[in-house]
Formats: sequence, C-alpha cells, structure tokens
Amino acid sequence: MNAEIRAVQRRERHIAHRLKSIAFDARRLEGKLGMLEDALEDLDSSKLRFLANERCGSWYLPSKSYFRRRHQLDDGAGEDSAHKAGTANTSMPPNSPTTCYFKSSDGHYGQWAFSTSRLNLAVVKPLLRSETSPELHEASIEPSSTGSVTVIVDATQHGKAYPDSFSKTIPMWARVMNEAYFRNIDADAASPPSLLPPWLHPSETNSIAQRLPSFVSAFCAVCPPSLAPDVVHLEHPLTIVWLHGEDDDASWRKAADSVQLLSHNHHVLVLVCASGDATWGAAAKEGDLPPARHGWTYVRGAADDHQSWGMGLTCEIFWEHVDALTDPALSLDDVEESVEQIVKETISGQQASDAFTHSVDDTRKVLTNVLQRAVLISNDISVPAVQLCAVVGVERPSPLPHHSSIPPRLLTIAML
Repeated sequence: MNAEIRAVQRRERHIAHRLKSIAFDARRLEGKLGMLEDALEDLDSSKLRFLANERCGSWYLPSKSYFRRRHQLDDGAGEDSAHKAGTANTSMPPNSPTTCYFKSSDGHYGQWAFSTSRLNLAVVKPLLRSETSPELHEASIEPSSTGSVTVIVDATQHGKAYPDSFSKTIPMWARVMNEAYFRNIDADAASPPSLLPPWLHPSETNSIAQRLPSFVSAFCAVCPPSLAPDVVHLEHPLTIVWLHGEDDDASWRKAADSVQLLSHNHHVLVLVCASGDATWGAAAKEGDLPPARHGWTYVRGAADDHQSWGMGLTCEIFWEHVDALTDPALSLDDVEESVEQIVKETISGQQASDAFTHSVDDTRKVLTNVLQRAVLISNDISVPAVQLCAVVGVERPSPLPHHSSIPPRLLTIAML
C-alpha cells in the first residue's frame, strides 16, 4: 500500500505538474508584486529592489530577466514590454544584485547558524554609507533621509507558511547587520530586540538570541576591510515584513501601507513566499492527493531542489520556453521529451557560441600580432594601419607611429 502511495505521489509530482505549478504561482505573484509596487509609487525608484533567494526563488520571478526588463532603462524593450511586466516604471541602482542566497538549513531547529561563507553583502552593500569610501556608492541607492524596500522571493514545499530561510535565516542575518552597522545616536532608539517572526516558539527565539553575540563576532572577523563596521554604517536599521502569495488583495494592500510607513526610517525587507496554500502541502505529506487544477496537479514549492527533477532545465530556460512547456495539450511524456529536446538544443547552442567566441578571440590575437609586426617593419605609406584595424576588427596596435601604414601585400595576408 505504501509503495502504491509513493508511486502516486511521484506521478503527481511529475515535472509537467511542477512546471505548471511554478508558472501558476509566479503569474499570481506577479500581480501581487505589481500591487505592492503601485502602492509604493511615492518611494524613490532607486530604493525599491527585487531579489530572488537562490535557488528556488529564482523560478518564481517570471525569470530573473523579467525584473531586468522592468528595471533596465536602455534594453530597447519599449513601453509594450514594460506594460506586460507591470505598470510601474522603476529603475534599479547600477550593479544591483538580482539574487541572494540565504539557506533554510542555517535556520533549522537546533542548527541555527550565521554563515561566514554566505555573507550576502550584496544585499546590504547598497544601503551602506561611508565618508571615506566613495567607490562604495557605485551600487548604492540614492542617499536621502528615508529608507528603502527590498523584496525577496522564495518558496517552500513543506507544510509551513514560510521557508526557514524567511522565518529564521534572514531575520538572524538582518539582526547581525543591525548590530554591526547601525549606530544609534539615541539610546532609546535601539534596534528591535528581535527580528524573528511572532509565530516562533519563545524557547526557539530565546535560543537564537543567545547565539547572536557570537554571530556578530563571526561576521566582524571575516568582513572585508572596505565594509568593516568601523568604516561604513547603516543610516537606518533593517526591519522585516512577511507576505504570502496566497494572501488576499486586502492583506497585500494593508501590508503595502505598513511597508510604506516603515520605509520612512527603516530599510524594509519584504519576504514574499510564492508557495500556494500550506494545507495543500500538508495533505500531500500525509499521502493524500493534492487538489487538481484544470487537468494538472498543483505541487507546492515545486521549484525546490530542481537538480533532482529538472532534467537539466534551469529557470532561465524554462521561462524562455514557458508556453511550450506548459501547453495543456501535452501529455506527461510529451513534456519530458520537450524538456530533453530544449535542454539539448540549449547546450548545443551554448557550446557553438563558446566555440565561436574562442575562435574569434584567437583570430583577433593572431591578427593583432601580425599588425603590430607589420607596423614595426614597414615604411611604405599605402594603407593606413588604423584603417586595417577597423576592417579586420582587431585592437589598434600600440605603439603605433603617427604616419605608419601597412603595405597592400600585408593587407591581403591579414584579410585571408
């Protein structure tokens, strides 16, 4: 009996159902995030960022390229593409990250840890200020008296509302950042005693709080010198708001109002879980079939652990071929065949592109060497050397005499 249940569960978690579930959650989330963005329209555009928490979260942003299209001003996509992506027209700071990497395992019960190998400094770096390190501002948000909003997306397949990355790992990290970087002028305005969510058991909250001093010490010990707490600081503390893709529009609007108010004097981390109703995951865990939607079975947190089910598929490839891979006319076997073919073609295309790039680079090096030698040995003024460089597409030789040129014979050799 147990074997039959496991067989049914494997079938219900087939890659075809997973991909449809990812697309369903992501498109629903797109509307919610658009609502949040509209509510924050008064916030300076450089102060609103969207990040995917790797690896699972990247599947739920209608691909990371979705947000690149929304935020890049010079991609040539035009108003039509911007309209499809959302109504807001915001711009991310230059060099701003599109992903972060907070592992749920760092927040598992009894295993609470601050990772010194995953500092996620790219998340906090745009928020830091320094009088002595102007280069720090290359990826910084515009300085002002107000804070900022960073939306982070992730999902979970387990029967809980939020992944441990959201309920513990990020709150612990944010508290460490506050302790290290936020300098309180007013003693009464100390950073919150805890950024952990209220639904955690008090004993777990206390256990984590006892470890915080060691977390801060560990961070300061490995922090790059240019980002050391005695060099840079946060003008506003980090705080956290949790949102769920299953929350209704009224809840999102209420949360958006809270985020807008908090952003006046905080850097707000909005942690958004893309997973569907938690009871669906709980039912599946107990062996019951999850609810079917229009001929396919919803898989909660379907993108989790994609290395085990993705057949080589990545989130970028998926969203590039999303319509073909979620076609309702395809059978389970058809979807598998489509994935295999798309992955194979993508790999072949990448290999061909890499080979072409290497070939061009090698040719460019050879021609550059030929031109440099020709310039040094030739005094015959016939064909300008700079002209030749433009024709064959190589770098201008250096040093290059002001009136040097290449004989026609060498031009013919180079062109061959």
